[in-house]
Amino acid sequence: MAESSVFFFANSLLAKFDSSHIYEASLDIGVYVHFQSIKESLLCIKAWLQKADRKKERIYLTQLLLREIKNVLYDAQNVLDEFEYERLRNEVVNAHVNSITKCITGTLAEVEEQHINQLRIILQKQKFLLVLDGVGNEDPLKWSELRNLISSGMEGSKVLVTTRSHSTASMMGTIPSHTLKCLTMEDSLSLFQNIAFREGEEKKFPDLVKVGREIVNTCGGVPLAITSMGRRLYSNSQMHICKFMGDFWDFPINNPFLLELRLSYDQMPSHLKHCFEIFSLYPDDFVFHSSEVASLWAALGLLPSPNKYETLIDVANQCLLELMSRSFLQEFVNFGTSYYFQIHNLVNDLARYIAKDDCHMASTNIRKVSKNVQHLSFAKDDLHSNYFTTKSVIRTILFPIEGVGASSEAFLSMCMSRCKYLRVLDLSDSTYETLPSSTGKLRHLRFLSLERNEKIKRVPDSICKLYNLQVLNLVGCTKLEKLPKGLRNLVSLRQLGITTKEPVLPENDIAYLNSLEILNIESCENLKSLFVGVKLPTLRTLTVTKCGSLESLPLDLNHFPRLETLLVDNCEYLDLTNGYDDLNSNLRLKAIHLHSLPQLLTLPSWLQESTNTLLSLIIVDCKNLEVLPEWLSTLSFLGSFGMINCPKLMFLPNDIHRLTALGYLRIEGCPELCRKCQLQVGEYWSKISHINQIFIDEPEDLKQY
Repeated sequence: MAESSVFFFANSLLAKFDSSHIYEASLDIGVYVHFQSIKESLLCIKAWLQKADRKKERIYLTQLLLREIKNVLYDAQNVLDEFEYERLRNEVVNAHVNSITKCITGTLAEVEEQHINQLRIILQKQKFLLVLDGVGNEDPLKWSELRNLISSGMEGSKVLVTTRSHSTASMMGTIPSHTLKCLTMEDSLSLFQNIAFREGEEKKFPDLVKVGREIVNTCGGVPLAITSMGRRLYSNSQMHICKFMGDFWDFPINNPFLLELRLSYDQMPSHLKHCFEIFSLYPDDFVFHSSEVASLWAALGLLPSPNKYETLIDVANQCLLELMSRSFLQEFVNFGTSYYFQIHNLVNDLARYIAKDDCHMASTNIRKVSKNVQHLSFAKDDLHSNYFTTKSVIRTILFPIEGVGASSEAFLSMCMSRCKYLRVLDLSDSTYETLPSSTGKLRHLRFLSLERNEKIKRVPDSICKLYNLQVLNLVGCTKLEKLPKGLRNLVSLRQLGITTKEPVLPENDIAYLNSLEILNIESCENLKSLFVGVKLPTLRTLTVTKCGSLESLPLDLNHFPRLETLLVDNCEYLDLTNGYDDLNSNLRLKAIHLHSLPQLLTLPSWLQESTNTLLSLIIVDCKNLEVLPEWLSTLSFLGSFGMINCPKLMFLPNDIHRLTALGYLRIEGCPELCRKCQLQVGEYWSKISHINQIFIDEPEDLKQY
């Protein structure tokens, strides 16, 4: 609901005001009293909303009043952003004045506990009944782990799984499952009335009882939907019930699935509602990647603060998994440390309806939007002439569709001059040759993308004054002659994407970025080496793509202690064994994707050191890959394994059947290996038949039949 959104907003701002560095800095520059005044106003707003919620007295504030309250909170956030900018600027200036040149390299050691092994010991030879009710998890890896745990030395175990998901039921294997059926109309009415009214209270509301059948019919016999509707009515007054009925019929619900989602949305925590609403800025059938979504949510301040051993990426992934569990996401593909997913068109309609006051995707039908819109996206290049008022409150500008970007200089000028509070500026696929130096005045900016801007030759050095910037994406800027000077000043940067003609990257500057978690290096054709002696202690994901001159990529635990995901693609001369002769990497990688590497004849031996951590291994278009090492069978946690277009690959490791955690196997474009893995008849079939999801390309000579 709108009130809970305001409460979450106020609460998140209060948390920032209470932080120690804000307190100390406000004292230093003499604004402590002013900050306390703002804080007291926020506390009043929070207390008022909290009191209404505690008393269970439903208050339907007018949209105008809610908007005014939200505007006050936005103003408070803008003040705090300005203050945070000045604090970071002072830190950077002081660092230069004091000649601080040492990069923080220490990180807290990750605490790894072997709970699963302990649980196996405890449960060994025990008899038990485990009931998993209403299961909706469709991740085959999780079910494989559960089956392995249950079967490890235990006898007489019984597991009962109930689910409405046919795909979940199909993955149960030997675990008995029962697919839940919808309630009858008679049972649905009985459940609804039992929850909605105290005993005998339904007599007070005969009109509502009469329309109860229609409400229940819309629920389609789904107990969750019926229960949710009943709880919303319980103990409310006649006036509130009438209001509830208006809300219920306000949204054009025409199927029970969408109704259940709407009710599930209403029951979400406030931060998750905000995150879901941002999807309304994207077109139907859009393919999302988790890291991009996480960066956008973080830039807009929608995520709760991470715990001690978490980052915002971890928090964002938890939000995505929760949305998936609530059936808001589909086509969800897990690559160990990241996810691809889509949103059903009906769900996207729901997001657009709910977020219509704050989010807008521009179309040819509407050329002007409400002055209160905070987040704006464009589906075409010619739709942005009249979208900005003199003092725009817009915080997000997106061009989400690949190939569609901005070209108008007037549009760019308006962004710089009128959108003072921009937090997200995505100019992907645009056609500008340069950015104005005034870009460096967007103090609130957290996210700046020029991805696939193939004409830009220069990025002003002034962007390195954007001390709040968390994402800078220059990938695909193939004419960019050099990177802006002063990258080390971007002290808040979490994600950096680079394309440049320079033969050497400013690695010392990059090493100063103590919050950097994702680094994407693409189309740096003159680059021959990377990271010789450079430490990146916070880096979790490294992508190196289309670097045709790159010859070596030495990586080790000392220099990359938190590295989890490595993707190397289309590097013609890269030898992954080069530079590792006297080096023990000891990396703890979770996902490895190797694409288009002609030098790859077998997997480099240093990958073996990720035996106890690797979850996903994908090999694509490695034309000279001939053999897989036998140690591959020791990757005990490997959940997904793909080999695509590796025509010389003919054999699997002998002990591949020992990969009991493997839930996803794909083999395509490997003719002889595909023949050996054919269903029932292939010589390898008995060793891979335990895998839940198997995709084996049919050999060419069999396709004609």
